[in-house]
Amino acid sequence: MIISSAPSAPQLKAIASHIEDSLSKLGMEPAHKEGRYGEKWYLLDYIDFVVHVIQDEARHFYNLEELWSEAIFIPSPEWNE
Repeated sequence: MIISSAPSAPQLKAIASHIEDSLSKLGMEPAHKEGRYGEKWYLLDYIDFVVHVIQDEARHFYNLEELWSEAIFIPSPEWNE
């Protein structure tokens, strides 16, 4: 499971679009998608892994990290672009 968040709907849209576009270039298409642009949460199901792109406020409320507290947590590296 990959969890990504952003403070606004436009940023969520950009993150979700970038993930889909990048993985599509690698020949990977989501088996299932939930959420529409303008909402607070997108789910991209690639069978072997699931990507959650969630607004900061909703991420705090649903606290997915706590629900999956026994999973191994791997923080993402800081991007230096």
